[in-house]
Amino acid sequence: MHIFLFLIILLTYLIVFIPGYIAVNFNTMLIAVLILWIINVIVGFLDAKKNVVYLLFNFTFFTFLISKPTISLFRKEEWWVFDEVNGLFAFKALMLALTFLFVGQAIGIRLLNKEKKKVEAAEVFNAKNIKIISIVLYFISLSAFMILEFEKLVFMKDHTYVDYFSKFASKLPYIIYVISTFMKYSLCMFLVCKPKKKEAFIPLALYVLSAVPQLIIGIRNPIVQNCIFAFLYYCIRDIMGDKEKWFGRIEKTLIVAMVPFILVFLGALNYTRADAEVSKNGFELIIDLFYHQGITFDVLTIGYASIPALPVRPFRNYTFGGFIDYFLHGTIGQLFGGTPLPSGNNMEQALYSNSFAHNMSYVAKGKEYLEGHGWGSSYILETFVDYGYIGVIISSMLIGIFCVYVLKFMKKNKYTFYISLLALTSFFMLPRAEATGWLTFILTAQFWISTIVIVMGSNLCIKTYYHKNLKYIGGKKHV
Repeated sequence: MHIFLFLIILLTYLIVFIPGYIAVNFNTMLIAVLILWIINVIVGFLDAKKNVVYLLFNFTFFTFLISKPTISLFRKEEWWVFDEVNGLFAFKALMLALTFLFVGQAIGIRLLNKEKKKVEAAEVFNAKNIKIISIVLYFISLSAFMILEFEKLVFMKDHTYVDYFSKFASKLPYIIYVISTFMKYSLCMFLVCKPKKKEAFIPLALYVLSAVPQLIIGIRNPIVQNCIFAFLYYCIRDIMGDKEKWFGRIEKTLIVAMVPFILVFLGALNYTRADAEVSKNGFELIIDLFYHQGITFDVLTIGYASIPALPVRPFRNYTFGGFIDYFLHGTIGQLFGGTPLPSGNNMEQALYSNSFAHNMSYVAKGKEYLEGHGWGSSYILETFVDYGYIGVIISSMLIGIFCVYVLKFMKKNKYTFYISLLALTSFFMLPRAEATGWLTFILTAQFWISTIVIVMGSNLCIKTYYHKNLKYIGGKKHV
């Protein structure tokens, strides 16, 4: 089946894309991209259980990178407002990304089919105690997180959406921020213990609701990411063969009923956060939502045009920018004399960080960037700037492999399950985010501290219980 579909991809190149590319017909090239994307989705649905991550990634890929030009195509608009050379780059990059995303998925499936079942080694993981400790830590860190979010809402009473990115700075004690950073780690550790559906519902619901303050401010991505994560966890538990049915009739009905209302609300947010009147109907707002989310296609063209003007330094790498900046400017870097990078839009981030989003936004927007405006990024751009088209090819192929293999990786042991869940909390933003930003949590002190505290705490509980009851071993009292 994969060979047959791969031949269709080659024919797509020959019949649709290449003539469109030669004639510089952007509508024709867009149709070729859509055909490729549809093939990827069909491949995903052929074995939806193995490809649930792959399907969700293709959904976000379409939303961020293809939806805007597609909607413009159906509206019969002349949407190619960019220079010809920049547009050609964007379409070449999209074709390579989608093609090798498919290739990576095919490789992942092949690896899964060839891999023999291995005997799992015993692991030190006291699920019962870890579940208790992690959920307690989760509620404590969630409370700290919500205090920080409430501070942002208070700030927004006298400021605009743009002010938030350029002027907001927390005045609360730093310890509250530190405690809040444990939220995601403690939640994932709790979920790794495979709680019952009733036990998992409230923590996951609160995780989704924790993004509401950002939604009120006008930032949609956090609540979308949290919703995707909660949905995916339910899918994972069913895929793992739980006796309990996680996606029953009630869950499916709620999703079908609520999704249209959520999309309408998110679409209306485009106008409410700018204090503009909402004059469109529900369907128009949904289309408008996808249209505005598809701005990352424009980012591809703008980012490509900005490459010659990006800051030049002795060493610069955007693909692993988060890792590099953590070592140079984060907690570890500061121990060895490194200078911290201020958060938000500022000259330090614009000139000295390895963040493509900050560097490129400053090049493209200048003063507007310092006032809080930006363009974001994309793994496609970052890998291209560092390694050319081969970077786009390899990164897309690795993403395709990960999409398929991550479910197998989760089943190896509880710790790989934990790492995988944490990675998936931000993995689906890759089309409009940093190439390796979804993995940088591995370096953070919060990740290691929270993990060690939970695991060691659970073992300590067992030892304490053992010593207290040692004299009653065997049903007899020992002196």
